[in-house]
Amino acid sequence: MMKPLYLDAGAFRDLLSMEQNDQIEDGYGGYVDDWSPVSQNWARIVPARADFSVRAEVNEANYTHIIDLRQPVAADVSMRFVAGGDTRHFTILAVYDPDETGRYLRCICRKEGESA
Repeated sequence: MMKPLYLDAGAFRDLLSMEQNDQIEDGYGGYVDDWSPVSQNWARIVPARADFSVRAEVNEANYTHIIDLRQPVAADVSMRFVAGGDTRHFTILAVYDPDETGRYLRCICRKEGESA
């Protein structure tokens, strides 16, 4: 049996908006991302990893964060979190229960956008 994870209630101090990606047709045979809010949740955001890559001779920074939430939250990889009044976007890469007790939900996320 796994040791239960304990997270201090004060650690959940970031109010995040969870958004669902609803792709709509762009009229040219493709799709445009249209993000619609699903819920707001108090969360704990922890930076996990930072690195960079070079694509087409352009340096790109890559940031990974761990976002912990209290259950019940229905999150999946088609969603993202928005923090700071639409200034920070976190695309969900993976979702799991860190101690399998049903109390917390952990999301591995990639920080997106120019403010990354």
